[in-house]
Amino acid sequence: LGWHNRAPKHVAPKYSPSRGRSAPSAQQTMKATREALLPAGQPVTATATPVPHPQQMYRESVHYADDYHWSTTLDAAPGLVLRERVYLSQMFFAACEKKTSYAVGIKPDAGSAPPAHVPDEQMRALLHPGAFEVREDSTCLCRYGLHQSRELRLGYFAPRVRGGQPGDGLWEGGLAGFGWPEGEVPGLVLERPFRCTLACCCHLFNPQEMRALDGDVPIGGSTMEWECCMCCWPYRRYAIQDAEGLTEYHVQVPLLCADGCRNCCAPTCFNPVFTMPITAPGQPGLSAQHLGALENHWPGCNLRGICAGGMANSNYVVKFPPGASAAQKARLLSALHLIDLNFFERRANQK
Repeated sequence: LGWHNRAPKHVAPKYSPSRGRSAPSAQQTMKATREALLPAGQPVTATATPVPHPQQMYRESVHYADDYHWSTTLDAAPGLVLRERVYLSQMFFAACEKKTSYAVGIKPDAGSAPPAHVPDEQMRALLHPGAFEVREDSTCLCRYGLHQSRELRLGYFAPRVRGGQPGDGLWEGGLAGFGWPEGEVPGLVLERPFRCTLACCCHLFNPQEMRALDGDVPIGGSTMEWECCMCCWPYRRYAIQDAEGLTEYHVQVPLLCADGCRNCCAPTCFNPVFTMPITAPGQPGLSAQHLGALENHWPGCNLRGICAGGMANSNYVVKFPPGASAAQKARLLSALHLIDLNFFERRANQK
């Protein structure tokens, strides 16, 4: 056809700043373009603009995350099991410093009975369904410069539904490992400040401590205590204190040949359970009545127990004292993580 037979084109009006009008929106521009392409007199029907779906995050689906609260789980739990995540990159590359991550499950038969070794297979079975997922928040400078003395925060998050609990032998998480999940705020936070601890005879300067917070509200924590006899006797003690600083429990940590050599060579194949009794305050040392216990269990003759020996591969069993409240259990968990950092966390580049 010749150019004179073509229908004139309808062009949408252009926006000019000098006219003093606001710029047309995207919907107005699309409507004007459709009117120009349609024959004259045909009505323009409204169409819905598709909305892109948000990208799925690593922890998009969590176990009752909407109405989840840490105190409900802890209040009903007689005990817990905590299994630390092992990273292959951290195992084979000494310069790698990952953020700590734990899977937490309920131990229904916890009590003050004598410790029985929990193999790693049974530990994994107790993680389903999970109770919590613990993630560390710390800086690269603190991890590489201060190692187990670093300042950090541990968040107790709702457990994942898809993908189960954190496993072993994985390379994901980048150089830093899994930190706090993006967009999630933990209900229970365990905060450890940096302390340059120095023991001088009968006094301990800047004692190690771990604080527990319900969101942003302090609810107490744990602090390392000191006596003159600890200078020459392999024994340590931690005080569990409420928000007002009143001591509720003590966690005894007998080392080497203390307390009848119960923890000598533990946790290894020679002595698989390292036991730290929970006692009432005001009772003398290791002879006090045991109300509960914090236990570090040797993983067994496997990757965790042999190849990753001593490299952030801890399996813990927590036996809460009878009648302990959720806040008291949270404070006992602060002592567990503080003791782990003080005695058990040794990465490959720290040996």
